[in-house]
Amino acid sequence: MYTGGVLMNNTDLIIDYDVFLNNYDFFRTSSDIPIDDFFNSLNSLINPNYNKEAMRRLSRYKEKVKNVENDLLSEDQKEKWAYNQLTTSLRLMLAILYADKLIIKNDTHLDKLKNGTGKVLFYPHYESYMSILPLLAAQGVKFTVLMDETMTNFWNEVLKKVSYGKNIKLYGIQNKKSIINVLHDIKQGYNLMMYPDFSVGEIPNLYTTFLSKQAYVPKGPVKIAKKLKTELIPVCINYKEDDLLPTICLEEPINYHDSNEASLNMMKYMEKIISSDLSKWWCWEIYNDTILKK
Repeated sequence: MYTGGVLMNNTDLIIDYDVFLNNYDFFRTSSDIPIDDFFNSLNSLINPNYNKEAMRRLSRYKEKVKNVENDLLSEDQKEKWAYNQLTTSLRLMLAILYADKLIIKNDTHLDKLKNGTGKVLFYPHYESYMSILPLLAAQGVKFTVLMDETMTNFWNEVLKKVSYGKNIKLYGIQNKKSIINVLHDIKQGYNLMMYPDFSVGEIPNLYTTFLSKQAYVPKGPVKIAKKLKTELIPVCINYKEDDLLPTICLEEPINYHDSNEASLNMMKYMEKIISSDLSKWWCWEIYNDTILKK
């Protein structure tokens, strides 16, 4: 059916990734209006008080986080987590559509990402974490990314449509050959963006207290940075006042002379970000089974 000129099914939400791709021209044209108006319009259409599908999904999200065993996460935060899950794709849509419309004046702090060997950047699965890619790529930063193959099709289609698409290369993380391509890209000046708050594949032999419990500590980013003798840089996302798009900044590189210490410092940095608002960390639904030490 059509909703306001958008082709979608009864079980779709207007911010679903497939709806976004199938109606990209409509969304692109609509984004000519101010970002606040665009956001408010779509946010109203997915309000669970008026949208039955949104209400059904909100209930499912609440169920996913219901049995998380961590005293730090209150019932109120679980409610907020469920709502954040409902709206996460909307935040990413804003970044994709408005990234190349931003006016950045005399922004030189990203210069280190545009010269020489690529760097290894990291940030947790927190807030609109994927927005880092379009917001920086639109400013001329080149990325290589290991991504779950369930999302590569979406991103590959997006990159064909946006002006900054040439600055991002994607590889399925399940493909063992992908790491070879990534290492080559880094040598060619592409920056590797990683979200290492949990490990994919081999279980690490290092663990630490993370959000009050013993958790595995991923070592991948440190290993890659050390192998290529390039910088390991924490990324930060700052929202000013009521801005819908954040400013992306870079922290001081982590010293990886001692690999284990560097991995622990990386984990501590991510824990600090996550602890600022536990409801914005997307990994709670895999917290018990994937992140905690067995």
